[in-house]
This record gives sequence, C-alpha cells and structure tokens, in this order.
Amino acid sequence: MLSKFKLYLSLERGLSKNSVDAYLNDLKDFHLYKDSSLTREYCDISKSDLLDYFENCKERGFVDSTISRRLVSLKIFFRFLYQEKVITKDIGEHLESARLTKLLPDYLSLAEIEKLLNLYDEEINLEFRNKFIIELLYSCGLRISELCGLRSDSFNYESGFLRVKGKGSKERSIPFGTKVADMSRKYLSQIRPQLCKKNNPPELIVSINGLALTRARVWQFLKEAAQKAEITKNLHPHVLRHSFASHLLANDADLRVIQELLGHADIATTERYTHVEKSRLKNIHQKFFPRA
Repeated sequence: MLSKFKLYLSLERGLSKNSVDAYLNDLKDFHLYKDSSLTREYCDISKSDLLDYFENCKERGFVDSTISRRLVSLKIFFRFLYQEKVITKDIGEHLESARLTKLLPDYLSLAEIEKLLNLYDEEINLEFRNKFIIELLYSCGLRISELCGLRSDSFNYESGFLRVKGKGSKERSIPFGTKVADMSRKYLSQIRPQLCKKNNPPELIVSINGLALTRARVWQFLKEAAQKAEITKNLHPHVLRHSFASHLLANDADLRVIQELLGHADIATTERYTHVEKSRLKNIHQKFFPRA
C-alpha cells in the first residue's frame, strides 16, 4: 500500500519528490508503531489507535510541528485507503490537529526581525548574502525549498515580481519591495560574482565555493543568528514565513491575498494565522486588562 500511495502522491496529486519523501517517512514511523504496539492490519485500526499514536509521539519528545505534519500525512493516507476500499470508514476524516497539540505557528516580532537583520555587516560578502537570505524569507514569505530553488533570473524588476516554484512545481509570482530590489541588484552584480569564481550554478543563492547553498546550511546559520541576536524562539526558515503572513494579517491584509502570496492550495491552511492573531490579542488582554 505504501508503494501505491507513493504513486498516488506523485502522479495523481503532483507532489514534489521532497513532499512525497516527507509523507512516506512519517508513514514508516507509524507503520513501525503499528507492528510493535497495535499488531493489527490497517482495516482494523480505529480513531483511538491514531490518538494513542500521537500521544506516543509526544512521549518520544517530538515537537508540535512534527506531530502536526504526521497528522496530515495519516489523514491523507487513510483517505487514500478508504478510496481504495482497503478500509470501510475514513477514520482520519474528523481528526483535528487542535485537539492533539497547540499548533499555532511561532513567529517573530518586528523588533526581533530588525535584531536579526542588524547582525550583519553588508561590506562582508557572506554576511551580505546571509542578510539577503533573511530578507527574502521574511519579505517574500518563501519556503526553504523555494529559496534554494530561486534562479539568478527569478527577479523581474520591471514588474516588481519574483518568480517562485512552489510545492508540486507550481509557479507563482510574489511582489517585492525596494529593500529586496536593492539588495538583489547588489548581490547579483557584486557579491555573487565574487563567490562564483570557479563555478556558476543556475541557483541564485550560493556558498563561499560558488556551489548552490543547501537547505541544511540555511537552517544552521539561522540557528547561529538567533543565538547571536539573543532570540529564544526556535528559529528556522519557516518561522520567517510565518512572520511574513502574521504581520500581513496584523495590518489588515485580506486572507485570500495572503493565501495567494504563500501559495496555499487550501484557504483552511491560511486560516490558522487568524488563530495566531486571536491568540496574540487574548494574551495582550490577559496581560493588561485589570479584570481579565
């Protein structure tokens, strides 16, 4: 069934290899749990079995984002099993993530964003590149895979839009402001040529050796940046994307516009940012209102 599910994800849903691999890795963990703890076939698994599995994930120390992703993976998998008539009822249909964990995405304040950007000396090539990466992730709301997939010709300065290839190889255009425009021009004309002395890959973001920068390296330098800026939140590339969406919403941007900018296929995925804003308002109310 996992082999059939893999074909379903790649051929019918058109997901990228990275997305397919992520789903399968989640399901392999559940499969091991099923064989060791449940010892029964998929057709005999109940909704309570799934809830027990997520409790097991908590006990093993998995963070909320990982549990949330596994929830989505299992919901899609059991929907697939139901469509294939392997099971008689889709037990994942009404399984809600909010009942399992607090899945509100973390995000940075404007002050924290400024602290990150102020870390870097723009006269040093690698520091300019790192600042440019943070500016792109935050100002354009990019996924890490989208950032690493940008090409040198992704910027259209005449229209003011950045061309991005998102999940499932779907392209979208994201507007960029004067700060990104100025930094990208300097990066392309002065910084990148100095990094690409021997190599010249098609990717926009490159390493000190002129090779395409890996996602792992971006994660690593963001962790280092958070420590230097004394930011205690678990900073990773997606937090900057969450910050982009949350700050748009806080300034009254339309939810459909945010959905389009983020490249979400389903508005329900975007709607979780409304919960972030409500949570923020509730915290402020409880902190400052004397009768809260």
